Amino acid sequence: MNDRMSAKKRVKAKKKETRQEDIQDKSVIAMRVTVVIVVVLLALAYFLNSPFIVRMATAVEVEGVKYTVLDYNYVFQNCYNTYYSTVQSVQGSSALLPEASRPLKAQYYDEEIGMTWSDYFQQMAVNKMKEESRIYKKAMEEGFTLSEEAREKMEKELQDLINAVTPYAYKTFGQYLRAVYGAGMTEKIFRKNLERSYIIDEYKKAYENSLVYPQAELDAYYDENQDMLDYYRYRYFLVRAEDVDENEYVGDTEGLEKAKEEKLEEARIKAEAYAARIQSEEDFINIAREYDSEQYANDDSTLRFYKGELLGSAYGPWLREAGRQYGDVGTAKIVSGYYVVFFIERNDNRYVTHNIRYMVFSPNTVSNTGGTAEELAEQQETNRKEAEQAANDAYSAWTAAGGTEEALIQQAELYEGVTNVTVGSGVLENVHLTQLPEVCEKWIFDPSRKPGDYTKLYDPEVGHYLLYYKGQGRIYRDVLAEEG
Repeated sequence: MNDRMSAKKRVKAKKKETRQEDIQDKSVIAMRVTVVIVVVLLALAYFLNSPFIVRMATAVEVEGVKYTVLDYNYVFQNCYNTYYSTVQSVQGSSALLPEASRPLKAQYYDEEIGMTWSDYFQQMAVNKMKEESRIYKKAMEEGFTLSEEAREKMEKELQDLINAVTPYAYKTFGQYLRAVYGAGMTEKIFRKNLERSYIIDEYKKAYENSLVYPQAELDAYYDENQDMLDYYRYRYFLVRAEDVDENEYVGDTEGLEKAKEEKLEEARIKAEAYAARIQSEEDFINIAREYDSEQYANDDSTLRFYKGELLGSAYGPWLREAGRQYGDVGTAKIVSGYYVVFFIERNDNRYVTHNIRYMVFSPNTVSNTGGTAEELAEQQETNRKEAEQAANDAYSAWTAAGGTEEALIQQAELYEGVTNVTVGSGVLENVHLTQLPEVCEKWIFDPSRKPGDYTKLYDPEVGHYLLYYKGQGRIYRDVLAEEG
């Protein structure tokens, strides 16, 4: 379940209120759907208007590998979709998404350094091309070819994609490709890029499997990078600086900047006053709600659990400081205001991961083109009921067959190519905290869990899960060290 699959994850563009954390495209979020659902296509549409694409109008070469503009669009769109699916899979993180109604180049990813969302995804795409080009070049030099199994998976993925998009929002597969990846994209070009992605994945997996790391080396690597590999649990909210009416300062740049600084100073004073009143976690929850009763109505709306390297640059260094203790409170400045931060704990990942087999049933997304709001809502409800019925039917048949892993595999085979719902299946090894929706995580990490257990669960953001517990995985600390 890599970034090629991310186009198959239903994305819901929600308003971005503040940029709160750095989410990297390398974050692997499991349980993505394996049949494509029509994605939000704003990224490429806005990106095509940027100067960057003009500079790449001719073929480019990265690490000795040639890319056309359409090849680049393929990478860019997949990076965008990966980010979207990654963020949406983390509970309470939808505020980290750009607004769907505005161009990416008109929204700041990091206002402090002047980076727009367009800049961010461009950078992500270029970095990914550099990384993957090295791997692809090495694979080609060694004459590496796809295994028969990998090629069958690729062909199935392509056919599933065709089956998923053509009956709904698009008359032809080519129409879908042009809408997502730009004018000129064809099935032949798409297939070429898809195959290159499969070659990179399979070659990298074969290489990684050939490596053996002594425990001492894993321990040494983790210790050297612990600040960035540990996970941090904390609470925060942003005291925003009030907006300045720029119409009052037309032609007066100096006056405008001074007014903004004054508003920022007011936010600092307010944030520090809030921080001084916080003596407990309960205080923090109540004060955040006092500041913004709507945004922080839920007790967990301020709660976060992130890897050290993904922490926001404003308060990340403070959270990572040695000796940080439960109950510590601090403030951190950004261009738009001041964060109030409450430290809860630092997790060094010395816990056991778990291995599962799964099926996931998600409703197909309704195209946002054509039809009244009532008609779209009616279709969404129909799709939701179809996904629920399919999940119930599969679970009943699975249970009747004994609830075994083999029986779940048989159910997955029966649902291959189904187009009225989105169905995904597979095996996940070394499942770690925050990787899956909370309802799945609680079941998997239950201390009483034992091999052979199975269940059906529901997450409103994704759909219905059929889970089979295979057993314990590795210590997550070792997994992270080996990845590093």
